[in-house]
Amino acid sequence: MENYNNNSNQNTSGHNTSGKDKSREDTLEDLLRQIDFISKFLDTQFEVPGLGWRFGIDPIIGLIPGLGDLLSSGIGAYPILMAVRHNFPRAIIAQMIFNWLLDLVVGQFPVVGDLFDWFYKSNRKNFDLFVKGAKSEKAQNKSSKIFIFGVSAAVILALVSPFIILGALLF
Repeated sequence: MENYNNNSNQNTSGHNTSGKDKSREDTLEDLLRQIDFISKFLDTQFEVPGLGWRFGIDPIIGLIPGLGDLLSSGIGAYPILMAVRHNFPRAIIAQMIFNWLLDLVVGQFPVVGDLFDWFYKSNRKNFDLFVKGAKSEKAQNKSSKIFIFGVSAAVILALVSPFIILGALLF
């Protein structure tokens, strides 16, 4: 497994990372391992023999109408929520949300959404962004609570909206 931190008491700017900052690094190291596992499982776990094309479980479970994309989107929201929780820069969080929402929206279209999942690999893109955010020293300040609330509300709304639309169509 790739080591995502430098295992020293200094970060890239030369500041001491012992104590409270070191525990943040340890937590981020664990999160990086988890999110790496999740993104590989969803996007690149398997390989087509002879072609070298990689795919994960995301396009496969996406074949289950409605529920499959909702399930993979729910799992794919985890890195975003952790990025918000750890005060990653807004630009990184916004890119992660874009990737996630694009996958969720396009995934609603049968066949097209599954092909999109096969090639776009939004979860791996978000893992790369998470790594970038974990290495960033520019954390958000406490005035970002409105932004965090907005992100959380958007994620929740995106996850429940298919049920709301389905309910409106059926009744």
